[in-house]
Amino acid sequence: MRMVLSWLLGIGGLVAVGFGVTRPWFEGRRGTELPVADLFGGVTRDTASLLTSLAAPIAVAGLVSLYGLLLSRGLARVGGVLLVAVSLGWVAQAREVVSLGSLESGVWNTVCGSLLVLVGAATARRS
Repeated sequence: MRMVLSWLLGIGGLVAVGFGVTRPWFEGRRGTELPVADLFGGVTRDTASLLTSLAAPIAVAGLVSLYGLLLSRGLARVGGVLLVAVSLGWVAQAREVVSLGSLESGVWNTVCGSLLVLVGAATARRS
């Protein structure tokens, strides 16, 4: 039962993260359009291609999480922590430019999905 709950939380979180990346985050721009450099240098109004956007580190962390859910709780936790770090790191940078109330649904879908993945990894059995 515990593994089923872990899987449901993890897969549900990954679906929410994937959905969130394709939704608007800030000023109508989706996560696939926001540069990964915004994580380190503050949020700008620049746009990025898919490979240089926030979607790239989120996709890598999501794949690590999925692989971890299949084989290793430790990897699932690492992937969950990476997802939370990327999404909350961007929110922290965005807070310097705009109020949290002006962030759009994609950010919150990604943050909540990341937290679900982390909770799912924490509830998995040791392996």
